[in-house]
Amino acid sequence: MLQTIPEIKIKIALLGRKNVGKTSFLNLVTGENIDNIAQASKLGDEVREVVQDLQPIGTVVWLDVPGFAANNNAKVQDQLQNMQPVFKAADVAVLVCEGDEIGSTERTLITHLEKQKIPLLVVFNKADTHRILSAEGAISANSLDIDSRQKVLTELENGLIRICPEDLLIPPVMFSDLVPEYGLVIMLFPDTYHSIRELMIVPQRKAIRDSLDHKQMILAVRAEEYPKALQTLKNKPDLVVCDSQAVTQMVAYTPSNVKCTSFSLLTARMKGALLQLVRGALALWQLKDGDRVLIVESFEEKNLKDDMGTIKIPRLISERTGKNLIIDHVFGSSANVMIEKYNMVIHRGLHLHSYKEFLTELSRCSIAGVPITNYSVCISELDGTLERTLEIFPNLLERYKRRRAEYLGQ
Repeated sequence: MLQTIPEIKIKIALLGRKNVGKTSFLNLVTGENIDNIAQASKLGDEVREVVQDLQPIGTVVWLDVPGFAANNNAKVQDQLQNMQPVFKAADVAVLVCEGDEIGSTERTLITHLEKQKIPLLVVFNKADTHRILSAEGAISANSLDIDSRQKVLTELENGLIRICPEDLLIPPVMFSDLVPEYGLVIMLFPDTYHSIRELMIVPQRKAIRDSLDHKQMILAVRAEEYPKALQTLKNKPDLVVCDSQAVTQMVAYTPSNVKCTSFSLLTARMKGALLQLVRGALALWQLKDGDRVLIVESFEEKNLKDDMGTIKIPRLISERTGKNLIIDHVFGSSANVMIEKYNMVIHRGLHLHSYKEFLTELSRCSIAGVPITNYSVCISELDGTLERTLEIFPNLLERYKRRRAEYLGQ
């Protein structure tokens, strides 16, 4: 039996006074009626648990705590004492307020969370009926406005990424769940590598460790040796994985009944960003003359040894789309760049970032409404190999094919 992906389970204590709209807020961000999906918690008789898949963060568990009393500090203190198991279990907290009102109950809760060293995100709810003067650092929401769900959800995701400790944002396995125990994985590398040191960049090291930890076998070959390696095997491999520069060779020679994909796609999947990066690549077909594309190199310019970002990708985009585009480059970091002025972002080296930095980069583009993809996914879409490398993820493949057909008018 294949192993399942370990889920990221961040526990979020949902707090607030009575009648501030906690339930409505949770209904909005989950897209569900929590009265139907909530489960009783072992942390307290009145505590409810709601599990939500909140990508790219992963799976979170909301600990919905009963509303606290208003203007009654003694009762609030008693409630806090009764809820101690919740605070011991919670990784972060979300405090829902009525408008931007921070009264005695809210101040008591905030002080308690500070003492417990629990990171806090504040929500100013009922924005439709309360004048909110400033929501800096907080989320302004009208929980009854279904049309605002995506905006609130994006701000929630960004806020959680900002306040969560780094060690909570640990990605799951790379691909061991896709291969049976004692299965064989062929790792395919381009012919341009000259030493083992060049081969062992971050995704490859993680992939090898993942395989060995789950009792899987590895065969590493260069692209030119791949057909010969297939011939020498008694049984077909369970999976073939390649570097982004070897995708064309892999797709050309891999039998149709053998699963194959790239390190880049697996890394994106591991970090919960595969859907966003695939959608970003499809945005190539929506570009118009005069649109601006930002190409981000995580490497410093002086360390670059190839023209992948400055020549090859711009040329491919121009040839395949037929559009006259404005393409800018930034090296090292895009933190000071105004993402909003671009129609698309193409990133190289996201794997070099910490997981929190990775999520923050994706979140910046989401908030700005700018599609983002990476070099490998971009190139695979442009050369027509992305569909084959997505076959290992059938649900995503169907969504990709439908959207691609819409964009290309097929």
